[in-house]
Amino acid sequence: MRHARRILTFAFIVTGLALASPAVFAQDKQPIRSNIPTISVIEQGKEPRFLHRWNMEQGGGGIIQLTSRTGRIPSRAGRVDPSALDRIYTLQGSFFRTKPVRKMVWQILDASAKLAGDAERSPKYAEPGEDPAGPLTDEAETTPTVGGNQDLTGSGQSKGIDPDTEAHTRTRLRLRNTKLSLQKIKDGILRQEVGPNGIMTNGTVAVLENQTARGYSEAMKLANMLGLFEVLLPDEPIGVGARWQAGFRIDSTNTPLDIDMTWTLISMEESRLKLGVSYTRRLASAANDQRTKANRSRVERNGRGTISIDLERPLAITGDLVEERVFPANFTEEQKRAAEATWISVKPMPTPAPSE
Repeated sequence: MRHARRILTFAFIVTGLALASPAVFAQDKQPIRSNIPTISVIEQGKEPRFLHRWNMEQGGGGIIQLTSRTGRIPSRAGRVDPSALDRIYTLQGSFFRTKPVRKMVWQILDASAKLAGDAERSPKYAEPGEDPAGPLTDEAETTPTVGGNQDLTGSGQSKGIDPDTEAHTRTRLRLRNTKLSLQKIKDGILRQEVGPNGIMTNGTVAVLENQTARGYSEAMKLANMLGLFEVLLPDEPIGVGARWQAGFRIDSTNTPLDIDMTWTLISMEESRLKLGVSYTRRLASAANDQRTKANRSRVERNGRGTISIDLERPLAITGDLVEERVFPANFTEEQKRAAEATWISVKPMPTPAPSE
């Protein structure tokens, strides 16, 4: 009942947003914008080839859950960093035919955080050198599941964080601060423009009830992760094996970043496509001062994974990605293993039936 009322409230909110004048939206904090992403086909793939298009009709939408984990890279044995931080978001999306462009509006129904030690299994990690456009794991294990509070030393014994250690204090403080930040974006709105090729990730605007720098930063972090699953389709027919790419600029907490996405069509069945994806995120600034170098180390990443989409149901997205730091050339394999990675997953959720 309570969830159904929230969905009804969301319907009134997004209807108002769809009918609002440009002057209302002008009050929102605007991100750094670039031109519409240019999509270029690298390979057309095998015959038969089709011109694929999204079916984004007025009111069409659904509910998805997006999860992310940031922690040290687990080994082949699947051991998990118990201090890794999990973020769990539930979003409801709808399309609206506004002028001059269509809109995609997401409401953030819920946002929470927990430590990986509270979960059941470790996510699988794609080993260095694996095909970035291929699946992260074997077909049966492509969904990152998360792991118990296990020993990182290899003893096989369950072992949590020592509550008396300084590391435990830092971990709990980080969890507390993350929860406080996520509270600021609940019931917030992410608004995106929709073009013929798909959702324009680089034009996302966050609208929060209490617009603060901390809340806006958290909302844009979510928007940027969500954008990794929003596939742009090319303007020419493609078949299995096709590869295409798009580049665009986003704003990450007032830091302009250049994103280059490459998609590979692995398989297609009617309106359902399975895609491999690889991407790079780079600081847009060419400066080489100490502050820029620090920012570069903090935000630059390489990512890869798989996404399954249905052109008739644009929000029925299932996908798993992993991204890691851009390592200096002199980094050893041991140093890379000690670094943190981020696993990101998305899946559709059932829409509750309206209450009578």
